[in-house]
Parts: sequence; structure tokens; C-alpha cells
Amino acid sequence: MERKKANKAVLNMFGLKSTSLMSTVRKRITRYYGHIRRHNSIQKSLVEGMVEGTRGRGTNWVDNVTRYAGMGINDCARKAMDRKEWRIVVSNVVADTEQRKVVTSADRTC
Repeated sequence: MERKKANKAVLNMFGLKSTSLMSTVRKRITRYYGHIRRHNSIQKSLVEGMVEGTRGRGTNWVDNVTRYAGMGINDCARKAMDRKEWRIVVSNVVADTEQRKVVTSADRTC
């Protein structure tokens, strides 16, 4: 018989602190943007809009990156070319997400 364990118990087993899902998603999206920006690939062409046709409805992926990074697309593209600079941007995205999480949970207790 399989016993269920709480998420906190599993995180403690591996010595990890609790992390929010949104923080992980934002971190991975911004890291991936930096990766594809530095390489010549089909993904880079798609992100930069260099393919024919119109984009579908909904939120633009690049808009999410610029919102998470807190800067325009030109600044994101320039900083992504330098790994050290882009790592700082990614760490700030994670810190901002964690800050929002702390503020939101503190507000709920009042």
C-alpha cells in the first residue's frame, strides 16, 4: 500500500526549501529565452518573428519574457547575449516572484 506524503515532507527529504510553481515557470521561460537568443536556430527565428504568416491569438511569449524581466525586448535581447548579465536578470525574476509571494501571503493573514 502506497502512503501519501505532503509536498513539504518531500521537499524536506531532499533538503529543498519550498518553492512556488510560478517562480519556477518564470525562471525557466527567461532562461530559455537567453539560450535561444544566443544561438542561430529555428526557435530564434520564431521568437523574433522572422517567419511568414500571422501569429495566433493569445499572449505573446516574448511579452511574457519582457514582463518578467521588467525591461523592453531590445534590452532583453542585448542582455541575453551576455550570459553573466542574463543570469542576473533571471535571478531577479525569481527574487521578484518570491517577493510577491511573501507580500501576498502576509496580506492574507491580516
